[in-house]
Amino acid sequence: MEARISGTTKLFGLIGSPVSHSASPAMQNYGFQACGVDGAYLAFDIKEEEVPEFVKSMRLLNIQGCNVTMPNKTAAAQNMDELSPAAELIGAVNTIVNRDGKLYGHITDGEGFVADSVSGMFGNEVNVDKAQIDILCGGSQKAVSAPPGLTFVTISDEAKKVMENRKTPIASFYCNLTIFKDYYKNLWFPYTMPISDIYGLKAAMDNIAADKDLIKRHARIANATRKAIEAFGLKLHLESGFSDTVTVFDVPEGMTADDILERMREKHGIMLAGSFGELAGKVIRIGHMGASANVGDMLEVMSGLEETLRYLGWKSENSLLGVFHTEL
Repeated sequence: MEARISGTTKLFGLIGSPVSHSASPAMQNYGFQACGVDGAYLAFDIKEEEVPEFVKSMRLLNIQGCNVTMPNKTAAAQNMDELSPAAELIGAVNTIVNRDGKLYGHITDGEGFVADSVSGMFGNEVNVDKAQIDILCGGSQKAVSAPPGLTFVTISDEAKKVMENRKTPIASFYCNLTIFKDYYKNLWFPYTMPISDIYGLKAAMDNIAADKDLIKRHARIANATRKAIEAFGLKLHLESGFSDTVTVFDVPEGMTADDILERMREKHGIMLAGSFGELAGKVIRIGHMGASANVGDMLEVMSGLEETLRYLGWKSENSLLGVFHTEL
């Protein structure tokens, strides 16, 4: 690649953090070379707070375009001169084009967009049309508060057309969503129906339909929980993009996730959650969704967590329980 760079070579890139593992530079540069394009593609490790400065450098260095990956898609959208209709709706971009110093943001994720909202729907507002979501997946056991074991899926009209008109037959039977078409109208289910789970789901949906304060209550409890965690001196794991169904904080130095979880369970009869993979042992998750998103239960959680952390050596002038109660 170095041998073909000249004074006229156009620069392109990928921004995100981390990006050192990305195969995009190798693929893009190979494509440039194969097609005879005088261009070079680099990976730039840019943190979310550095995006505004990088955008300025795109104009200064005449970088022709960039792909955008996590966690920078929202920040990049906020620094564009103009957004495509889809990017404006979603509030994020994954492609930036520099045309004579004017930066245009596009989002191709919205074309055939599949979203996982198992822990979000019915706790956070979800608008599939505004977000241009083609397939939205949910689960029965989270904010819906029904027995675990059921998955529900919404499918856009565009996605249905693609499924029905595809030339290659779908290889799977159980993973073929088209077999559910008109199942209710035809009184036919593609496998043994989990009747008890479906009755449980119906009862949960009836509760949701009757709960006019559902979304606002989740937001109020989530906000009070985050404020209490911070006032108590703990660190929220996320800096932005908070969910109203779960709050995550970093395990303080000098104690372990298992210490916290065990005392909460054994002393207070309350189950919080740790995490998996890279975050195993590093964070604690507090679920406040569905039936558990109520003031009474959360007062017990805050009281138990405050006692547990103080027992394990945490010191704070503020009361976790007191701040939570005040912020409601």
